[in-house]
Amino acid sequence: MDKGITVIGMDVSDRKANLYTLATGENRGQEERLPLTRQALQRRFGGTGRYRVVMETGTHSPWLSRLLESQGHDVVVADARRVQLISQSDRKTDRADAECLARLGRSDLELLKPVRHRSAQAQADLAAVRSRDALVRARTMLVNHVRGAVKSMGYRLPTCSTKSFASKVMGSLPEELRPALTPLVGQIEQLTEQIEALKRELEGIAKARYPHTALLQQIPGVGPITSLTYVLVIEDPARFSKSRKVGAYLGLTARQNQSGERDVRSRTRRPATATSGGCCWSARTTSWGGSDRTAIFAGAAWRSRRAVGRSRRNGHGWRLPGSSLSCCAGCGVPEPCTSRYVLPRRRLHEPNPKPV
Repeated sequence: MDKGITVIGMDVSDRKANLYTLATGENRGQEERLPLTRQALQRRFGGTGRYRVVMETGTHSPWLSRLLESQGHDVVVADARRVQLISQSDRKTDRADAECLARLGRSDLELLKPVRHRSAQAQADLAAVRSRDALVRARTMLVNHVRGAVKSMGYRLPTCSTKSFASKVMGSLPEELRPALTPLVGQIEQLTEQIEALKRELEGIAKARYPHTALLQQIPGVGPITSLTYVLVIEDPARFSKSRKVGAYLGLTARQNQSGERDVRSRTRRPATATSGGCCWSARTTSWGGSDRTAIFAGAAWRSRRAVGRSRRNGHGWRLPGSSLSCCAGCGVPEPCTSRYVLPRRRLHEPNPKPV
């Protein structure tokens, strides 16, 4: 760590940025308050030497870190959940938080659990993935509302896929509910068209900008959306020393509470995020299905689960999809994988077997 560099703590609100500058060898710093705009930050940090700027993760931290790094500064983005000295402080103000970040930036940076934001292009592509996910959740909510309203009146709608819901249920709506539900069915049809359009756009993005997603799609249960989401979230697989660490990064890990002789490990829970961990969870669920295409994968997962003695800390078989994904993403070349989590008797980089 360069101890001779000036450290600036930056506490960011929605429209303002509070700065606390600690010069080399000084114990008292200078306070500033700037508008949170690109122009104001470029005037303040452009051509003024090299600083170490410390901030917390938040809505503005991705573009702020990229902007300041382009000006030649050393940017440290602290994990806000780990900096309890700020979050649990009895004197929590923007000025005090900026000073605390500056003083922590002078000490061991590992205490801040620094994170690295993805690139601007990856963030924009991931925004398209999240937009599609928001549309899917909105459509699901509307479909559930329509089915629930019809069922509460003593009727039932025909069973169909969500994609064909609008075209198949319009003629089955009860007369007394048509004025209330017809606008919703029309909205479901529009959402379906928008979801399909975004899906085609994401498939084009995957082929054009991230061709290595084709390697991940050789895993049963992994399609273009899941593979693209995985690649965008991981971005640089070289930053993981082991493939099994990817699961913990995505939130697919068991919680541990160890103290003395007591060591409690809970079951692996479904991730709260609907992008990275959620896609791996969906791939895991699909792999455990009963279709012929996924029978080989499900059998391998079951054998692996029994081999480890049904250990809770192994997440009941989730690790196979996640580890296979990370293995392919880390290899990046169409050669056989050697990871012990990869499916036995079949190379992941070979085409999927024909249905039995």
